[in-house]
Amino acid sequence: GLVLQENHLFSDTILRNIAFGDPEPNYERVLQAAHLANADVFIQRLPLGYETRVGESGLALSGGQRQRVAIARALVNNPAIILADEPTGALDTHTSEEVMAIFQGLNREGITVIFVTHDFGIVARICDRAAVMYAGNIVEQGTVRELFDRPRHPYTRGLIGAVPKLGSSLVEGGRSKLSEIPGLVPSLRQRIQGCAFAGRCPLADARCRRERPMLHVEGEVRPLASEQGVGLDRHGQERIAGWA
Repeated sequence: GLVLQENHLFSDTILRNIAFGDPEPNYERVLQAAHLANADVFIQRLPLGYETRVGESGLALSGGQRQRVAIARALVNNPAIILADEPTGALDTHTSEEVMAIFQGLNREGITVIFVTHDFGIVARICDRAAVMYAGNIVEQGTVRELFDRPRHPYTRGLIGAVPKLGSSLVEGGRSKLSEIPGLVPSLRQRIQGCAFAGRCPLADARCRRERPMLHVEGEVRPLASEQGVGLDRHGQERIAGWA
């Protein structure tokens, strides 16, 4: 199932929006999906319930209600995996917390949830494992605890260092200065020579700009984007950023 930041709802009933593409919606299956998405309560309070028309793009519903309908839609075919792409990015803080609680509940039901997010708070609070991507490639992966306690890749370190903390500042003189990652992400329209992060990495050398390092994952060797995060994790597996 797929849940986006901005999910398009059709100018039709809630029932048909959840059943998405099914000419003969299975009412019981829709009810089950709505219950898992914590949408059933607000839907039942509407005068026409599941027969309520949502308007073009779901304008008759609030942002949180639209997101719950979208989650129910993603669940209606009983998927084993939900891909959630910035699902709280357009929501206020309170509604975001409610939506995240829904995903946590789905996980307890045995559904795998994969988040695509820039929010390290979400990663730290609810994810078990994480993969950090740069310029279209995974540059580091491991358990969330490993990534936060012992980040190996310079890009991961930069991202974590840029997370605001109480008293932090972008200027010198604050109690703690936020780290900054200089430069821009390289264009993916052109072939990247060597390490994709080399142009922004304070540790990069000539070899980084010439050769593309490798990512070792449980005995496999795959292309990676940086050299200077060399090291095994404590099990000798994954998250080895370095030259093969």
